[in-house]
Amino acid sequence: MKSKTLRDFCSATILMLTTQASAALGQMQLHMIEVGKSPNSIVALPKAQRIYVANQGGDSISVIDMHTNRVAATVAGCAAPFDVVARADEAFVYVSCQNENAIGVLDTKANQLVHKIAMQGGLSPSFISITPDGKKLYVSNIYGVTTRFQGNLNVIDTQSISVIATVTNTPTALVGLGCPEGNAITPDGKYLYLNTQCATAGGHRSYDPIFIVDVATDTVVRELAAAYASVGSGMAITPDGRQAWAAGGDACSAPWPEYERARREHGAFVCGKPGGNPITVIDTKTRKWKQIFYGAPNFISFSSEKRDEKLTRYAYVATDVGLLVIDTTTLASVRKIPVGGITGRLAFSQDGKTAYAALPAKNALAVFRLTGI
Repeated sequence: MKSKTLRDFCSATILMLTTQASAALGQMQLHMIEVGKSPNSIVALPKAQRIYVANQGGDSISVIDMHTNRVAATVAGCAAPFDVVARADEAFVYVSCQNENAIGVLDTKANQLVHKIAMQGGLSPSFISITPDGKKLYVSNIYGVTTRFQGNLNVIDTQSISVIATVTNTPTALVGLGCPEGNAITPDGKYLYLNTQCATAGGHRSYDPIFIVDVATDTVVRELAAAYASVGSGMAITPDGRQAWAAGGDACSAPWPEYERARREHGAFVCGKPGGNPITVIDTKTRKWKQIFYGAPNFISFSSEKRDEKLTRYAYVATDVGLLVIDTTTLASVRKIPVGGITGRLAFSQDGKTAYAALPAKNALAVFRLTGI
């Protein structure tokens, strides 16, 4: 498995707004904000009315003023920033500096990086998440130091600004964490769901389980193995905490026989065509799951605007066929927004009706209104 690049996350890297696509967007009022090179993940600070953009190819973080939709500041000093999250009080933003094997701590008042936290026992920090109380940060290190395809999960205390735990063990002795990918924490702060690649079970490379971590003890308490190997990427939790969504965005790129067999066994699981890769939707109460097949899913996002149930019921899934809007109650795709090349999570305005998405090939953010869904 090679190091993550932007190309790994989305095969469609060119924004195509043809006459037909523009008509399909209707009143979405799409426009773009120029940022740094190859933006990947973004996070919104609703109170401060800012968006922080991890420019993976530019070694910088762009700060967007949501009032003007313009770049207000650019923060340098993070090599290959991959993912970015914010503390609930909006005092600090945390960014994974992938080529430094570190997490950068950004003071949002000064818009400066004020600390770097070195990773322990793992390499290439990627996806990060933060507990609702802002006390702990979880970092997926894709690779291991001694064994390449045995990464770990670093747990950071945000008060002491240090790694306080390293999660590597699982309930099954034969299975390590493999290559940890997307992780997300339930709204009550009790559990973290972790998506993986390259985990092995009895010598089979296509296992790729989803692990559930107890946040209080920082131990893996459950592993879920889906019917079709997902070669996991993004992970997200619905705002009500009832569902965990795990994307299988890299499944079509896996060359091993186990994946080929899975592709043959499921009629929709056809690489190179829309509808190929799995999304595993987990009921967080029963921990039972279903799989749906929509394109090559990567990051999955939810609006956190709880006052409007119509907004929070939808999953926004960045895929190779565009941005899909999926109803979490029926698991049916209700709309496809024909904007290709989106990577990372979406960010939303305070009212939940405006979305921002990174377009690495354009070195820009797309801004559009979520109307008419």
